[in-house]
Amino acid sequence: MWQGDLRTFENKYIIALQEYTNGQPWLDTFYDIIWYFQIYQVCQSILIWMYFFSDSMLAFKVTMMYSLGSYVVCILKYLYKEPHPYWASE
Repeated sequence: MWQGDLRTFENKYIIALQEYTNGQPWLDTFYDIIWYFQIYQVCQSILIWMYFFSDSMLAFKVTMMYSLGSYVVCILKYLYKEPHPYWASE
């Protein structure tokens, strides 16, 4: 249904992003940092530290939103069947 339209938009966006990021080493570092902080164990560690050393209710709310967001992402991955377009070519 939306898969063809979404794929066309994604491919245009990915190609433009790849052309911009060639030769930009600071962007590689930025993407590495984002990738590191989305790892499941890192997120859990941050939430545990928030629970013990910060407001426990805030940590609980953040954990619930993180869990809900994870489920939404998984559902969207199943709907689109292509969760990560790694490289786009013309």
